[in-house]
Amino acid sequence: MLLDVGREGNVLLTRNNDRAGMIGLAPGEAKERDLSWLDWSVPGDLSADGRSVLFGETGEGGGPKYAVYLRKTDGSPAIRLGDGIGLGLSPDGKWAIARPNIAPSPLVLLPTGVGEARSLTHDSINHLAARWLPDGKRLVFSGNEAGHGFRLYVESPEDGKPRPISPEGVNPTFVISPKGDQVAGVGPDHKVYLFPVASGEPIPVEARRDKLPAAKRELKRVRGSSRPVHRAKETVEGTRAWPMPLESTLSAA
Repeated sequence: MLLDVGREGNVLLTRNNDRAGMIGLAPGEAKERDLSWLDWSVPGDLSADGRSVLFGETGEGGGPKYAVYLRKTDGSPAIRLGDGIGLGLSPDGKWAIARPNIAPSPLVLLPTGVGEARSLTHDSINHLAARWLPDGKRLVFSGNEAGHGFRLYVESPEDGKPRPISPEGVNPTFVISPKGDQVAGVGPDHKVYLFPVASGEPIPVEARRDKLPAAKRELKRVRGSSRPVHRAKETVEGTRAWPMPLESTLSAA
């Protein structure tokens, strides 16, 4: 990068060698471990037991199609699952949702063990983020059709028919409730809502800043995860805390 040119023709240049990596704390261990693999390791999801992390390599090491990997948090070598960007692990840990590096981008299922990759969606939606619901039978994803804003959808791999649960124009980042009955997200008006998975109108979420100073919080931090990066338990009546999404954690770091 050219920064300056002197009167005598000398130039001041910089050469950047940026990298993205992951740091994780495995169950039962007291010291964090560097879980990075190649040059641009981006965590996508953490298994329910905290022993495996799904991530993507989206730099030079991942190649033009990018690459999806699964790695044990004990530091074992990463296993390449296929092309694309890793988004979410199924509750049983047998499947990974991935997004190919093409536009519009569909969703595919990659086996974490023996098996073959298969298409998950068959529509004209450009998919961005995706997570399994706790039942392991349905998933929530964000995406948009050409000329339209982002929406949140629910879909079962069995029928392959996406059903919108939010209005158009929402933020593509979302968080699923522990029971899987609601999805928290930011609406077109930049306010937070709970979108019912079954059906119904969005429920606005009001901040309780007057109660926060008196809250007793129990925090457990696991860096390099999108499903619980932070776990928080609020004791203030009327407030709830769900795991913070990866994107929010990275922007706050």
